[in-house]
Amino acid sequence: MCATDNCFYAQAQLHVREIELRLKGLITGKARGFTIPLSVEGQVSLLISEATADKNLCQMYIGWAPYL
Repeated sequence: MCATDNCFYAQAQLHVREIELRLKGLITGKARGFTIPLSVEGQVSLLISEATADKNLCQMYIGWAPYL
C-alpha cells in the first residue's frame, strides 16, 4: 500500500508497462517470465488453460462452483 504520491506513480507506471507488454503479445505469469509474442489463438489457448488449471480453480470462491 502506498502512502506517497511517488509510490502511486511508480505503481501506475508498472501497471501501464504490463498492459503495453500484453498489447504487444508478451504474456507474463506468476511462475514464468516473459514469453515470446503469442498469436491471438495462442493467447486464447493460454488463458483457457490457466482458467481451467486446478491450482487456479482451487483459489476461487466456493459459491462460484469452480468444480463444475
